Amino acid sequence: MRLEASWWMSLEDFQVLTAAHKARRRSESFVRYADIVVFVLAGLGAVVFAAQGNWTYAGLCVGYVAALVAMRRLLEPWIVRRRFRSQSLDKSEFAMTADEAGVEILNGSVASSIGWDGFARIDRRDNRTILWTPGIAGFAVPDRGFADPEDAIAFHQLAMERING
Repeated sequence: MRLEASWWMSLEDFQVLTAAHKARRRSESFVRYADIVVFVLAGLGAVVFAAQGNWTYAGLCVGYVAALVAMRRLLEPWIVRRRFRSQSLDKSEFAMTADEAGVEILNGSVASSIGWDGFARIDRRDNRTILWTPGIAGFAVPDRGFADPEDAIAFHQLAMERING
C-alpha cells in the first residue's frame, strides 16, 4: 500500500507540533509544577502581605503573578508565531509518501527517506499524525494533506503497526 500526502505548512500545524514537542520534554512537567507552586506561593504572599498592611510587597507578589501569566499566555505564543515566520514555514510545501518500507518526505528540494525503524514513537493530535525520531525531532502529517480522509486513517494505522510493532 502506498499513501501520498501534500500540504502547505500552516501556523496551526507548527503550533500543534511545538506543543507536542514541549509536552514530550521531561523538563516540561517539572516547569509546569514549579509554575503552580510559585503561582500559589506568590498569591498567598500577596494575601498575607495585604493582611499585614504591607501593600508594597503585596503589589510585588501580584505583579509577579501577572508577569508569570503574561509570559505563559502572551509571550510564548508570540515566540512560536515569530519562529514560524522567521523560518519561512508558511512558504513550505511538503509532500510525503509512505509504504511498508518507510516514509519519504520532500520539502522543496530537500528529500528525506526514513525507514519505519527510524521512528521511535507516534502521536495523534488535532487531526495530525506526529512521527518522532529517537531524539526529540518530530514531523507532523496533517490529515488535510491526504486526498481522501480514509487515506489519513490508513496512514496512521500503518505508522502505528510499523512503529509500535
